[in-house]
Amino acid sequence: KINGGPGTLDRLLQHKARRRQSLGLSAGGASPRDWEMHVLLAPYLKGRGQTRGYNLLTVQLESDGFPGREGSNSLARTFKALHSSENCEFAALHPSQHWQDLTDIAIPGRYEVPLTIQPMFIGALWTFFLGTRHLEYFDRSKLGKLEAFDLEWKDDGGLFVRISPDITEAAGPEVEAEMVRLTGAFRSALRDE
Repeated sequence: KINGGPGTLDRLLQHKARRRQSLGLSAGGASPRDWEMHVLLAPYLKGRGQTRGYNLLTVQLESDGFPGREGSNSLARTFKALHSSENCEFAALHPSQHWQDLTDIAIPGRYEVPLTIQPMFIGALWTFFLGTRHLEYFDRSKLGKLEAFDLEWKDDGGLFVRISPDITEAAGPEVEAEMVRLTGAFRSALRDE
């Protein structure tokens, strides 16, 4: 464990992780508004050219910095620009408390059974991205019939989906119904393998 404070970056760069051990990092701050970031890096197997497990980045921030539809548009544009099949298998942008409600196994239904890998693609969220390797779980001919507020097949073969124009509507009943509908469409497109 490496504690924060002056020289943290230098200590992180000098840290030698044990062989085949994941490395976790948490950070946070209050400028320009409250935020938290958590990173989990799986061990890299040099001989295989892959990780043993998956890497996970979670960023939590207050949505008041992205007011109205223009704020949501800005957030979605940034999200879309950050993710590509080259650097990402799955990414999602959704209000944290509602995500927790959807994934709470004490509330049966909705997102009780993930579409692919927990905690990755549990179901359709406000905005999400699927990379080409993650799309291998699905029959692409069926995915070609999907409809959403904003759906874009990126040049690298990845898929960007946005459910509604405003992130503040994501926990509302109309948007949740659309998320559940789209999750059903993805579930119907899963390969039988």
